[in-house]
Amino acid sequence: MILLIIVTDSDDYLGLGRAELKNEIQRSGSFLVGDITQDIRAALRSATDLRCDYLVLEAGADERRLAERVEAIVDYRQNSGHKWLSNILIVSKKVSEYAVRRLGDVNVMLGFVRPSGPEVIAANLERFWIDNENSAYSAEGSAGYVFEGDPVSVDSVRTILNWLDISSSYTGYRYLVDAVMMVLRSKEPRVLTKEIYPAIGIRYKKSPDSVERAIRFLIPAAFNNENWGRLFPELKSPPTNSKFICALADKIRKR
Repeated sequence: MILLIIVTDSDDYLGLGRAELKNEIQRSGSFLVGDITQDIRAALRSATDLRCDYLVLEAGADERRLAERVEAIVDYRQNSGHKWLSNILIVSKKVSEYAVRRLGDVNVMLGFVRPSGPEVIAANLERFWIDNENSAYSAEGSAGYVFEGDPVSVDSVRTILNWLDISSSYTGYRYLVDAVMMVLRSKEPRVLTKEIYPAIGIRYKKSPDSVERAIRFLIPAAFNNENWGRLFPELKSPPTNSKFICALADKIRKR
């Protein structure tokens, strides 16, 4: 397995630890680091030469620069005749919904990890690879596709669903946990049908409509549970998906 790493100009993320990161990744035995560069075009050429499926893209504070790199990858996937770079991990302080949407359009399995030490990034990268190989892609405590999640919040979501007798055996259970976590981490308004459902669909290789239906299936049983009135006294009738997800997120914020 060959891994190509793209490093941006920012020394706040990986710039000060490039050599250490390379060593940490190779020490795991899962990857060979093929190249480190700041030039996205050079990275794409190397991807073809090395037949590289994996890429780590460092996202600095310049969102336009990230968007340009994403578009270069999309163009490469669409027009080069090759399907390399099918797995991309972005090191970023926040999830880029733009990257999720655009890379999802070209069937790229996408993960995010927050900036941290080289050993942590290397460990998360290995988990990303193992999860993808097993078709699981379910880092514990993740927000759909985000590593280094807040396990306290995740456990809170699960606790509330347990109170409502919503079993983890339901397909919509994991979608609902991911959706609530994404709302909790977002500081900007989200449109579920345009952002959250597609993002969850990318993770589980389902359509946004399938995600929406699976979550909606859970609501009647939750509403009819005896604990509903204690948890959500303001919701006197079965809510929409959006209201249910936001109500769960609000309940956790107030805990």
